[in-house]
Amino acid sequence: MSLSNGGSAPDASSGGLESPNGGPPLRTCVFDLEIASPVEECPNGWAGARRGECGVSALVVWDTGTGRYHLYDASTLEAAVEHLNSVDRIVTWNGKDFDVPIIEALTAQRVATSHVDLLELVWKALGTKTKGYKLGAVALRTLGLAKNGDAVSAPSLVAQDRYAELFDYCLNDVHLTRRLWEHVQSTLCVIGVNGEPLVLMVPS
Repeated sequence: MSLSNGGSAPDASSGGLESPNGGPPLRTCVFDLEIASPVEECPNGWAGARRGECGVSALVVWDTGTGRYHLYDASTLEAAVEHLNSVDRIVTWNGKDFDVPIIEALTAQRVATSHVDLLELVWKALGTKTKGYKLGAVALRTLGLAKNGDAVSAPSLVAQDRYAELFDYCLNDVHLTRRLWEHVQSTLCVIGVNGEPLVLMVPS
């Protein structure tokens, strides 16, 4: 899959960050992936899934440099890593603990780009890990935007060859993460479980 760097740099509203020297915003990728096999069928559970034992069925990237979504699957994971390593910053929801370890395990390549994990910022702001802060719940409270499915159904879609629905689900998760990232850049907060603003410490 070829990658395009054409076009002018996007402004902050499209997911970039102002560069340290006041120049164009940093080129940013927001991404998410879905596993191919149910965690329940993995002998080592979630730990095994993070080691790539459940495979990858879909990986979607939003790139501020190209201004569009890019789709990858198990056969193009190396290209996905190349893409993520070609930008200034990546943004995920729980990507540090889940998505990145999976693709690094499956490709034996390191994702070395500066990484903003929005869920990590939420846990730091709360000072603990607690219920009510999955992507769908936070996006609904903060933006009024809903998920279009559940991650546990992704392997079932793979088993039924329903790849359009699979990629649509994954793409929507990237869309929600992207919109939350844009919101956090503007307001520095998301909405907590009790309806209160939760201020996040966004790295400079």
